[in-house]
Amino acid sequence: MELRRSGAAGGLSCVEYVEQLTMLLFLRMADQLTELPYNQKSSIPKELGWKSLLPLDGAIMETMEAQDPGGSKL
Repeated sequence: MELRRSGAAGGLSCVEYVEQLTMLLFLRMADQLTELPYNQKSSIPKELGWKSLLPLDGAIMETMEAQDPGGSKL
């Protein structure tokens, strides 16, 4: 997954880059809590969770971001 590209056109700022990494880390950690030994129910909808991102590549994710530039709020 490519989060950051060099150059002015289409690249992410440092703040945007850290924001995306933070969200990915949050989603991964929330997903781990749903598995053994924790077995907690996730408060994140399945269509927005970690496992829904696994089959996606950078191009698909960029298209999703272009359709919803503000991002979905949990």
